[in-house]
Amino acid sequence: MKNIIFSLLCLSVIMLASCQKDDAPETNRTRILGKWKVEKVIDEYYQPVNTLIDREETTGNPDEYIEFTADGKVKMHSPSMGDDETTYEFIDEDTIMIEDEVYDIKELVEAKLHLFQDFTEGDQRFVQNAYFIRL
Repeated sequence: MKNIIFSLLCLSVIMLASCQKDDAPETNRTRILGKWKVEKVIDEYYQPVNTLIDREETTGNPDEYIEFTADGKVKMHSPSMGDDETTYEFIDEDTIMIEDEVYDIKELVEAKLHLFQDFTEGDQRFVQNAYFIRL
């Protein structure tokens, strides 16, 4: 009798374990979805490439946000500049192209997003760090 009870108990545990849903690990492709408020944007301009000639830091307007949707669209909302929409796509897990601009994803957690861009054209270099907070 003890063997039957033990067998039934083991069978129950096995059945419960096999019925549990295996959640796929969250990726940047799903983590980025939703609305994000601009916290600040830091633009740096270099000319020649290693000489900083200008640095601008802009804080976000509380009424402005961007929204990444699952269908590859990014919507920008700004009461002062109007609404706009463009596309985005992931090049790899840590690189995203918004319209024709490529950004590295430096941080993407539940409530924070940090996009980084660095490109050179001739003897000029442009570096941008954009920081967002989830709405």
